[in-house]
Amino acid sequence: MKKKKISEMIMNLSSSDLELLHLKFRQLVGNSVLENNTRKPNRLIAYIEENNDYDKERLKNFLKSRLPDHMVPNDFISVEKFPYLPNGKIDRKKLLSVKEAIKGVDNILSNNKPTNETEELLVRVWEQVLEFSPVGINDNFFEIGGDSILSIQIISKARKLGLELSPNMLFEHQKIAELSLFLDKNIKTANVQETLVGEIDLSPIQHWFFDTHKNAPHYWNQGMMIGEIPVNMGSVLKVVIKEIVDKHDVLRQSFFQENGLWKSKITNSQVLDSYLYIDLSQEQDKQAAIEKYFIEVQENTQLKKGNLFRALHFGLGNENKDICILFAHHLIIDVVSWQLIMEQLMTALHDKINMGNFELPTRTTSIREWVEHLKSLDLREEREYWLNQVDKIKELPFKEIKKSSILSEDIETYTITLAQDTTHYLLSSANDSYHTKTDELLLTALVETFCAWSGETTLSINLERHGRETLGTEYDLSNTVGWFTSFFPISLEQDMGGLDRKIMNVKEQVRAIPRGGIGYGVLRYLRKDLGLAAKEPEIVFNYLGRLINEPDHSNEELVVTPIFENVHHQKSERNYILELNVYIIDDKLTVKCNYGTNFIGKNQLKTILESFIDNVEVLVNHCINQEGQRYSPSDFSEVDLNQDDLDNLLSSLE
Repeated sequence: MKKKKISEMIMNLSSSDLELLHLKFRQLVGNSVLENNTRKPNRLIAYIEENNDYDKERLKNFLKSRLPDHMVPNDFISVEKFPYLPNGKIDRKKLLSVKEAIKGVDNILSNNKPTNETEELLVRVWEQVLEFSPVGINDNFFEIGGDSILSIQIISKARKLGLELSPNMLFEHQKIAELSLFLDKNIKTANVQETLVGEIDLSPIQHWFFDTHKNAPHYWNQGMMIGEIPVNMGSVLKVVIKEIVDKHDVLRQSFFQENGLWKSKITNSQVLDSYLYIDLSQEQDKQAAIEKYFIEVQENTQLKKGNLFRALHFGLGNENKDICILFAHHLIIDVVSWQLIMEQLMTALHDKINMGNFELPTRTTSIREWVEHLKSLDLREEREYWLNQVDKIKELPFKEIKKSSILSEDIETYTITLAQDTTHYLLSSANDSYHTKTDELLLTALVETFCAWSGETTLSINLERHGRETLGTEYDLSNTVGWFTSFFPISLEQDMGGLDRKIMNVKEQVRAIPRGGIGYGVLRYLRKDLGLAAKEPEIVFNYLGRLINEPDHSNEELVVTPIFENVHHQKSERNYILELNVYIIDDKLTVKCNYGTNFIGKNQLKTILESFIDNVEVLVNHCINQEGQRYSPSDFSEVDLNQDDLDNLLSSLE
C-alpha cells in the first residue's frame, strides 16, 4: 500500500519537483561515496605539514624500511598547516578538502562548485552574508552558519543582483543547487506598497510593551553610532535620512491613548524633524556634551508626537570628525530592521557622494497588511499547545525578594564569550552531524546548564524570535522595517540520555513550535484568548545571529557601533530576572546577560554562564567528532514517524 502511494506521488510531481528529486538522489549517492572513501579508503594517503621541500620517493623508501607494506602510504599530500579541532585533534574533514586528495573524493568536492551564472551569483551572496568562503552549491544554509535573520539579508542582496527570491524559498530549498532550480519559475511576489499614512492597529509585541511598561513608555530605545564622519557630509546625510524615513512607514509612527487604550497612526514625513544638527565645536568636553544631549532628547520624547526615529548629527569642529547617533523607539524597530536601515544608509551615502544620486529598495508588505494577516490566522489547533506551555512553567531557585517589579536601575550586565575557533565550528560543521541549527545547539546547552543548577528536568524560558514568519504565505517582509518580534513561553524537557539524545530532543521540541511562535502573541494580545495574567518564565533567551554585517559599499572611514548605554529609562520595568542576548560579534559568540541584582549575585551568575559556555564547547566537540549523520523526525516532516521508527527505517536502508 505504501509503495503504491509513493509511486503515485512521484507520478504526480511537476517537472520542477522531479528535477529536485533527481538532484537529491544524486546528492545522496554522492554523500554515500564520500563516506565510503573517507572511512574505507582504497589507498592510504599521508598528509605532510612541510616547511621545506622533500623527496617523495626517498621518504617512501624510508617508510618501507620501517613499516609493513600495508602501512606504507600510496601517496603524500603537502599542506601548509594542519587544521585542528578545538580538542587538539586533526580536523580530518578539512584535510579532505585539499585538492590533491583522493581522486574519488576530489571528484565529489568538485561537484560542489557552481555550474551556471545563477549559482555563481548565489554563492557570492551567501559568502557576503555568511562572511566566509568558499561556499559550495550543496552546502546547507542553516548548517554553515545561516539563520532566519541572515536569510532576510540573503533575499535583499539577491534581489539587488536581479534574482527574485521569495521569503519561503530559502527555507524550502536550503542548498544553492536546489534553490537555483526555482528562481525563474513564476514566483509570486507581494505587490509594491504605496506610502502608508493613517491609523494602524498595534501588533502583538506592541500590545505586550504597553501592558508591561507603565512607568516611562516613552523612553525605551535602541541606537547606532556612526563615527568618523567628514565635516562636509552633513547635507548628504540629511537628504539620505529624509528618504529613509519617507520609504519606511513605521519610522513615522506615533502612539496615543484613547479611552485608556493605546492606539497608533502613521504621519506624513513633512511634519517630522528626523534629522538634527547640533554644533558642539565650542564644547570643551565633547563626549560629555554628546551624552547629555542624547539623554535629554530621549527624555523629552512624546509618543503621541512621533519623531521616534531620529538622527542626531554632532558637529565637533574642523579639527575633528563628526558623530551621528541614530536612535529609534523599540516600538518601531528590531535587529533585522537596523540591519536593513544601516545597509541602505551606507549604500545610499556611498552612491550619493560618488555618483550624485541613490535609490532605496522597493517597499515590501506593509506593517498594516501584516497585522491584518495575523488577525486572520486560524489558530484553533495551536491554543492547546500554548496553554500547555504556560501550564508547565517552572520557577528557578532565585532569591525570594518581596518586590512588585524589577526596574532598569536594578539591572546589571555580565558578558562572556566563546573562543573564536569554537564559534566557527558552532556556526558550521557542528550542525552537520544532527542537521541542527545553531540556536538548537545553544538551547541544548542552556537546558543542560540550568537543569543542573536547579535540579529540575524542565527549563521554562521566554523565547524571542524575529517574528517574520512568512513561510507558506504570499507576504514579503524582506524590506519592511518595524518591531516584528515574536515573544513566547516554552518549557523544554531535558533528556537524561547521551549527548546525541539530548541534542535531538531539544531540536524536536524547538521545531514543534507552531509558526515560529507568532500564534502566542496573536492569541494572547489580539484575541485575549490565553488570559491576561498568564504566568511568565523568569529567563528570556534571544539568539540574534551576527549582530552587525558590513554593507557592500560602506565608506571605509565610517565606523558603526551599536549603543547599549543610556537607551532605557532607569524607572522602566523589566519583566525577567535573567535576559540572555546571544550574538556573534568579532567572530566570537557573545553572551550578554542582563540580570536582576536583587535576585542573583554576580558570582553565582558568573558560575552559571561559565557552565553554559563549557556545555556549548562539549556539544561542539561531540558534534564535530561524530562519524556519520543522525536524523530525527523533523528532518522528514512530511512523514509521521517517531525517533524509534526513523532509526529502524534508516538502519534497514544501510
